[in-house]
Formats: sequence, structure tokens, C-alpha cells
Amino acid sequence: MNRGLWILAGALAGLLARGASASTVLDITGGGIDDGTINTCVAADNCGSTTAYTYQSGGNVSGTITLATSGTTGTATFDLQLTSAVQFGGGTGEQLTAGTFTAPVSIPISLSGSIWSQTGSPVYGTNSAITFSTLTASENAPQISSLSCTLGTVSVCGFFLGPTGFEMTDSGGNTYDANLGLDVTAQVVPLPSSLWLALSGLGLLWRGRRHRAVSA
Repeated sequence: MNRGLWILAGALAGLLARGASASTVLDITGGGIDDGTINTCVAADNCGSTTAYTYQSGGNVSGTITLATSGTTGTATFDLQLTSAVQFGGGTGEQLTAGTFTAPVSIPISLSGSIWSQTGSPVYGTNSAITFSTLTASENAPQISSLSCTLGTVSVCGFFLGPTGFEMTDSGGNTYDANLGLDVTAQVVPLPSSLWLALSGLGLLWRGRRHRAVSA
């Protein structure tokens, strides 16, 4: 094997070794919020089951979910943008009109069959630019729980945001807590171009070496 082939082989081995700890990026193509409530609170951080507003419609999202896995365990993160307002009914109604939901922290996941599911206690994500039509967001770190992803040609992920840490108040100072359920469909982002480049380069060098051997 000539020196160039050895170099490419080494580079490919390094890429494949990193692939043992794979990073799967899911590009969200549809779905979003399809369940949820906004509940009144007896006191700050002490919300009961009394529902002031219930989910009605809307809540499409875009963005990505990233699964960093090794064997049957790993972590998940996500970055979602709300692309259509969420309509809530009850009382005078309520809208969640804008915002970004992120999980910059690592959510522990494990593989069972073909499903990657969140393990352990709920973790806290963050919201930014969250805007309601009549309520004012006062806490923007909802708990993330029940995250699960089934990977395939079309991947499906579902999880919950809240209720703890996703809090807002009205003009009278009354406190509310939100609980949102998300179900999204996604496509796996293709392998990095660097890996394809290494594979194609290795193939070309192998073909050239084979051709020289046949010619000799």
C-alpha cells in the first residue's frame, strides 16, 4: 500500500472510531405541540391540577434534535423554534405566539429495541423570547421529560415540557404553570461530507493500485 493510501486509511479509521460514538442529527420536518394545559397556581412554584386554559390547536415547530450515542446509552439535545401560534381555550382564551425551546443540557437516553428513551429524572431546558397574548412569562426553564425517538426513514420523537419552571403571571399577579406535549417527525441528516470524501478517496486509490497491478 503506498503512502497516500496509508494516510487515507488512517484518516478513515479515525472517522470510523469516532463513529462508534455516533452523533445523529434529526432535522424536524413536521409536527410540534399537540397537547397541554396552563394551570392556575395556589402559590409560586406550587401549581395544582386546576386548568385555566387547555390546548386547542397550532404549535408547529422547526429545528433539530441531536442524539449523541455510544452502544446503548447516550445523550440528547434539541433546539426548536415555534413557527405557528398555540391556541388555548378557557376563560378568554390564550395564545403562545412566539418563542424558542432549547435543551443545551445533555438529556440521558438509552436504547430499548428501536427506541431511544430518556432515563433518570427530568432535566431543565430553556426558553427564549416566549410570548403569550395576555400572560407574562416569568420563569423560562421548563422540565423536559419522557423524551423518546424512534429512528427510521421517517423518525418520530415525542416529549413533554413543564410544568415545573415554565411559569407566567397575568395582569392581576396570578401565577400559572404550563405543560406542553410535543410530537414531531424528522429526517436523519446525512453523514458528514468528510466521511464520504475519505471513503471515495480510499476507493479511488484502491482502484488505481489494482489497475497498476493488472497492467504489470
